[in-house]
Amino acid sequence: MSLKNEYRPIVGGKITLPASYNDTPIIGIAEFESVPNLTEIYMLDSAQHKYIANGAFKYNRALKLVKLNKTMETIGNEAFDEDIALEIFEWNDSPVTRIGTQAFRANGALKINSLPETVSFIGERAFLNASSITVSKLPDALHRVSAQCFMGCTNSSINTFPSRENACSISYAAFQNGGAGVNTIRIESPWILNDQGYGNGIARPFFGGYKSVTSVEVYSNFMREYTDDEGVLDVQAISEALFGEYRRNVTYSIING
Repeated sequence: MSLKNEYRPIVGGKITLPASYNDTPIIGIAEFESVPNLTEIYMLDSAQHKYIANGAFKYNRALKLVKLNKTMETIGNEAFDEDIALEIFEWNDSPVTRIGTQAFRANGALKINSLPETVSFIGERAFLNASSITVSKLPDALHRVSAQCFMGCTNSSINTFPSRENACSISYAAFQNGGAGVNTIRIESPWILNDQGYGNGIARPFFGGYKSVTSVEVYSNFMREYTDDEGVLDVQAISEALFGEYRRNVTYSIING
């Protein structure tokens, strides 16, 4: 259901999305792309909105603030793509499980310091070049970190990965050129690095740019292809996979699990 024509922003560029339209509850939000003077979006706590559709708010170059309702579950692909002025994004305890591909790409002003603990999937390039986010811990529910999703997040300090019984996947260049001030990377679960190539087929490092790292702590079964039958890591191989180079100054330790 489209709301763009009926609720196009007026004075001040602020809109509050209603809970229903023509007596019908609004479940999805779509078609607010490129609204020139849209600056703030508010969703009522009483609303039943569950998803923001693909591209719903992309290219809104004046948008500065978004507040979700309390039932939102999905942020669609390119939902806020290239909203370059977007600074404040309030999750409002919403149970978001999925953040789509390029959902917040190139949002350099975005100041997010945490993600909902319910997030289980983050799509490719979701936060690519969102250079102002300061996230340090990934949600416990997360099972997929897609390619380049935090690439270029130069102020992020992601260094702690959730504890899970089942193997999860980190794709190529997921954290490239991030890791501000990170000294230790700790991976507490049997995560698997997915080193499939991108574009020209050349695999890329997952933590390239994490220049200050001196210690890596990994779960005993982490990345089975980098350990022998006794759980001993191939230090050079894992270093090249993580950082794109053999870093002799980094120490590795095994967390028994």
